[in-house]
Amino acid sequence: MIIKSSFLIISLIFLSCKSSKKLIYVLPIEVEKKIYEEVLKYKIKDFFIKLESCNDEMDIFIIPTENIQNDYISFFKITDSNRLIRINDKLYFLVFKSDEKFGTEIKEKEIQSIAIRELLIELSKEEKIQGVKRKHVINDAAIHLKFKNNILVN
Repeated sequence: MIIKSSFLIISLIFLSCKSSKKLIYVLPIEVEKKIYEEVLKYKIKDFFIKLESCNDEMDIFIIPTENIQNDYISFFKITDSNRLIRINDKLYFLVFKSDEKFGTEIKEKEIQSIAIRELLIELSKEEKIQGVKRKHVINDAAIHLKFKNNILVN
């Protein structure tokens, strides 16, 4: 109970902090090369990367886009990401599976009030936590690469 409460309090603190710094991710060179080869092979002009990882496996989705400024994954606007990934010395937006799974269309002030409500509910255990509206995303044009220990699996 105390651990959950502490986690929710820490989450509230992070919700109230904003950072405009960019996080730049650098993949192992063999992984980066394979992504670049796929981009060239399919003549993709612009794209973003969705990354899923579990233990030592990494699923990478190269998602082509015609207009990155208007692209969303679930309710998360791609260009709002502060994460970038380097591919062949260029930077591209990076999103995670968790962005897709947990992203919402709720505004920041609403998130803070929901987090506070969830904290109170967790502490009191008298009410159930309300669900949040989410979207499921299917990327038909995505190229999927799977790596294990930096070796291409598929």
